[in-house]
Amino acid sequence: MDNLRGAVLMVAAMAGFALEDVFIKLAAAGGGGLGTGQILLMIALVGCPFFAAVAKAQGDRVITRDAVHPAMIWRNLGEVVGTIGFTTAITQTPLSSASAIAQAMPLAVTFG
Repeated sequence: MDNLRGAVLMVAAMAGFALEDVFIKLAAAGGGGLGTGQILLMIALVGCPFFAAVAKAQGDRVITRDAVHPAMIWRNLGEVVGTIGFTTAITQTPLSSASAIAQAMPLAVTFG
């Protein structure tokens, strides 16, 4: 039963990522579309309060001392660069190309 639950959650998560990519593409589309920074700000304004509420509901702290550890700061900087790069890729290239590259990333990391 745990395997089935895990599989369902993975499918739901991948569907959520695909929907997010579509919304990013739609937000950037057209001559008056939003820029990468504006799109990321919109995602943050929705995502941060949501995840903070989930953490609080589970009894977890939102910010801990671990957040200022140098290794965590470097990891977060890497996440920022990756997020900006991927969001820019979604806005500038066909969605199918950006998604295919994203699906190949775990293979490239494993190879490395």
